[in-house]
Amino acid sequence: MVIDDFKAKRSPSKQVPLPLVPSEAVQIGLGVGLTEDESGGVIYLWGNAAYYFEKDDIAALRFVAVQLVITKAAKSSEVARAFKVGSTTLKRWLLRYEEFGLQGLIEKKKGPNHPHKLTDELVSEIKSLRKQGKSLREIATQVGCSTYLVRVALGLVEKDLVRPDDLVNQTSFSENEEYSSNKANESQSEPASIPLL
Repeated sequence: MVIDDFKAKRSPSKQVPLPLVPSEAVQIGLGVGLTEDESGGVIYLWGNAAYYFEKDDIAALRFVAVQLVITKAAKSSEVARAFKVGSTTLKRWLLRYEEFGLQGLIEKKKGPNHPHKLTDELVSEIKSLRKQGKSLREIATQVGCSTYLVRVALGLVEKDLVRPDDLVNQTSFSENEEYSSNKANESQSEPASIPLL
């Protein structure tokens, strides 16, 4: 019955393919199976080991999943279930592969794509832009960092509230003459500003 369904739906030839997948394989589709162990996984197509991916090779795993759908070896819902991903994730992989090829399946580094640590050069640039009358947001956009780091560079965040990993050179806030002198001249009657984290 299964073979008759296959002939009617998928096989352009008269030959009936044999569903040869290892007994320990997870069935993905008719004639397609997946075996996995601690080193990675193997995809079997009609009894032949067709694809292999290592455990930590995310791009290869995505490539295999995409190829199974593109070649119509299995339905996308079957592939998503076998690889334990959502159908939306698999669709995203397909679109990225279509647009960028294999490069689109490589996992991108998470986090900012620009430097975010305060160096002496960056602090000088931030101070210069502030003297020109730029807003914190304008400065952050121009130098490519958060407004929080701009406030840190300008000495607007109390020293004990600064996260140590935000500083590269551990710039002393007392050296920030313009802003530290302004803070010293503030009257005691004004409410203290609460630094935002």
